Amino acid sequence: DFVEEQFKQNHQPNLFYHSFEHTLYVVRYCELACAELELNDEDRQALLIAAWLHDVGYLYTLEQHEAKSIELAQDLLKPENPVLLQKIIDCIAATEIGVTPKTELSAILKDIDVAYGIATDFEKVGNLLREEWAATLKKTYSDNEWQQIQNEFLTNLEFYSEYGKQQFDGKR
Repeated sequence: DFVEEQFKQNHQPNLFYHSFEHTLYVVRYCELACAELELNDEDRQALLIAAWLHDVGYLYTLEQHEAKSIELAQDLLKPENPVLLQKIIDCIAATEIGVTPKTELSAILKDIDVAYGIATDFEKVGNLLREEWAATLKKTYSDNEWQQIQNEFLTNLEFYSEYGKQQFDGKR
């Protein structure tokens, strides 16, 4: 409810890719991962909370949105359970581009987050990102340039968790 309310109250019309729908996708896939991997209650809770919160920072800032998401998680959850909170922080932090996950749990979230396009409709989702970058970052690309960016993304895409490798590696 908190995350949905954040997306409503702080709606950013140019977030075509990093939308509430993207968040729902990530949460749904994390729920599937929790069931398939039979995660314990604390890991399940950490992964799902992190999935809900991982991109909410985009509603406040484009740069360092992970840090804002972590700040919101800390404010919302308070350090009642510091171990759980640290797991959530590690998971959210791992979703930053270029960051190597520190734990298997954070690797699962990173893999599910980045697999959004390839596990759904890669071209459609890629075009949402293209539109978002044009609107928010003023970065525009010709069709050929965009195709090259997408090809490089697929070529260089790395999955970090065993779950991610099994679920998504063959879908590129």
